[in-house]
Amino acid sequence: MQHEHILLPEQEICSEIHNTKELEQRLIEDKLDLALIEGRLTSPYLTSLPFLTDELTAIASPQNPWSRKDIHQCHDLDHIPVFLRESGSGTRELFARVMDNHAIPYHVCGVYNNSEAIKKAVMANLGTAFLSRRLVRKEIEAGTLCELPLPGLTFQRIFRIVYHKDKFLTPPMSHIIQECLNIQSWLPGTMHSDTN
Repeated sequence: MQHEHILLPEQEICSEIHNTKELEQRLIEDKLDLALIEGRLTSPYLTSLPFLTDELTAIASPQNPWSRKDIHQCHDLDHIPVFLRESGSGTRELFARVMDNHAIPYHVCGVYNNSEAIKKAVMANLGTAFLSRRLVRKEIEAGTLCELPLPGLTFQRIFRIVYHKDKFLTPPMSHIIQECLNIQSWLPGTMHSDTN
């Protein structure tokens, strides 16, 4: 958003944060022009363009026993206490799918509707979480969070810019789409995704 505001200062941009399910519904109902989505879509009425690959990592407070636990195989994570995003969130869906595919039981110690609240709960040593590595990079480098090993597990996701297939794309909307598709040229540490 900040990048777009700099490039298009005269263009009003209104942003909202919702989970994947709600964003999909708002696009279908034409209550939203564009959405950046990381979860799975179900509607055939939406155009979805992949633009960024991201990965979740497991985090804990340095004071949390999980930060000192020997984790050598995926089942060493059995019964990990985690904070999750709300139902309908792509982050939660990815986490649950990977854990279920590997039959790793976990304990939900809280459910929040945004990643910043989850990060703060983990920093307060109330549990662990699986969040975007990009989101927690600075805290890991500063030592306020610890990254837990995830042997044999990959929590990779693809962000997409999405709009209704019948939507008339104004020049500013087309510009935003192109900037997303060219994200690797202006956002350090990004990988473009060619996966559909």
